[in-house]
Amino acid sequence: MRGDEGVEEERISMKWKQYRIPLGLGLLAVLVATWFALGQRQKSSSRAVIDERRSELPPIDVAKLTEVSIARPGETTITVVKTGDYWLMTEPLASEVDRGTVDNALERLGSLEISGIAATQPTSHDALEVSAERGISVIAKTDAETVAHLYIGSYKAGATMLRRKGEDTVLAAKGSIAYAFDKDVSDFRNKQVTDIDTAQVVKARFVSDTGVYTFHNVAEKTWERDAKEKRIAKLSSLNVRLFVQNMARMRASGFAAADIDREAAGISDASPTVTLSYVPKLSDAAVEGEASTEDEVAEDDDAATAKDEPEKPRFDPDQIVELVLRLGNETAPDSGNFYVVREGDPVIYTLAAYTAERFRPTPDKLVEQELTAPKVPENAAAPVDTSDLDPAVIEQIRRQMAGSGGMGSPH
Repeated sequence: MRGDEGVEEERISMKWKQYRIPLGLGLLAVLVATWFALGQRQKSSSRAVIDERRSELPPIDVAKLTEVSIARPGETTITVVKTGDYWLMTEPLASEVDRGTVDNALERLGSLEISGIAATQPTSHDALEVSAERGISVIAKTDAETVAHLYIGSYKAGATMLRRKGEDTVLAAKGSIAYAFDKDVSDFRNKQVTDIDTAQVVKARFVSDTGVYTFHNVAEKTWERDAKEKRIAKLSSLNVRLFVQNMARMRASGFAAADIDREAAGISDASPTVTLSYVPKLSDAAVEGEASTEDEVAEDDDAATAKDEPEKPRFDPDQIVELVLRLGNETAPDSGNFYVVREGDPVIYTLAAYTAERFRPTPDKLVEQELTAPKVPENAAAPVDTSDLDPAVIEQIRRQMAGSGGMGSPH
């Protein structure tokens, strides 16, 4: 009996040794499957949290914003503040803003559309340029309340990396966004030196080393030189208007450095000067009011004859104002930019050479250009005499030439 028991124990031991490896592998497989299932459940739970956080990015109502601050890495903070219907720069200096640049930045803020999650760990912030050190910081406020504090980063696969301050999750915002904020101070400043409708300019006076040129706006698109000045034969109203338009719609290329004053810029009473006498354009409300007044006057004067009415001047003398522009030195040798100021404005602008040249008119730039026939190349074939051809034949040839692109013979 005891011998049989020993044999049975030995047999069971052998079976265990025979199957222990497969059993161990099976147990391992069960453990791996269980671990994978738990991992997937945890991952799904994590995704649910991420999706919930993603939905927490609220839309920004730009119509209610009153202040926006933008700070590029290592650069001075730019702050623009809304005053009434207008935006003004308050930092790093007080200035009018370029409305197009500000509107573009506001539009980007108001149209953020999140397409997904780019990263969830702080270790990714530097690489995606959304860390406090590498991202473009944008703070949007409504009165004293901070509506959003974002770090705008790199552009990848059709999306801009975006992170809210205080959060680790990096969002992917559809489209390119950073360009609207990655600008320097001068980009946010108003570069419009003058903004006058050329048709409202009554008189333009140019004084420089080329002489004195005074032009009067005598009729629509018609300009004449002052009668007291030397007459210019074949004076072109179009060319005069182009000179005036450059002064009336002048846009600067930039701004003088902070350490440049009027003296350093070469601005003095002897500088090339342009004086524009113009009538400011009325607002829409003022135009409507004036039209109503004119209608009332017309109704009261129905009995008056046309010959008794004095001729109305082209421009109301009581409304004419003056604007003076002075041109300074070149900002640097061969820079292609010159300093320019508008009297009454402390800002010193820089101006491209092309517009700066318009401060110095000369007769050759103001006369009508004669149109001359193009010179016939030597050895060119003589033109075909078609005077004896039937007009119907000429028309047929023309159509065939047009149908073949003007190439080849008309067969």
